[in-house]
Amino acid sequence: MVRELQHQDQLQSLMSSFSKHYGIARLLKQSHASKQAGVAVLEVFQTIFSLVFTQRSLNRWLKQAGCAA
Repeated sequence: MVRELQHQDQLQSLMSSFSKHYGIARLLKQSHASKQAGVAVLEVFQTIFSLVFTQRSLNRWLKQAGCAA
């Protein structure tokens, strides 16, 4: 569990660096990606994009997070 938390922190750090380097927030804004309320669009994008590197499906992640119906 500790190893996975360290991996998760490292992945989050890499995702943040990638987003800043390539201007992902600016690209999302230019493409009119938006939400009405809650978590920032960039955070949603980073979370979904990071699933590729954790070898999890969105459905599985939502179930583990208690978000699926």
